[in-house]
Amino acid sequence: MTENFLNLRIYQDLKNYEFPDPYDISRKRGLKEEIKKIKEKADKAIIIFNYTWGLWESLWLFRGFEQAYIDIASNMKFVEYFWEKLLWWMK
Repeated sequence: MTENFLNLRIYQDLKNYEFPDPYDISRKRGLKEEIKKIKEKADKAIIIFNYTWGLWESLWLFRGFEQAYIDIASNMKFVEYFWEKLLWWMK
């Protein structure tokens, strides 16, 4: 998701960007098998994704830290629309 998202530069690009469906069961396809493989190799695992990030953290995660600051300074319409779409997606 982030590869394509980094290329979004203008409001219209974001407006046309389609977020993945968070309820699509196929997103979990193979997850159980992957967990089993990990358990076979080690007795511990580290989770590196935190769904509870806030709006700012989500912006710099998707846009890059420097670009997030640039967006806030020069393209607040884009930032606000991104946050609106993100909140809709997280509902």
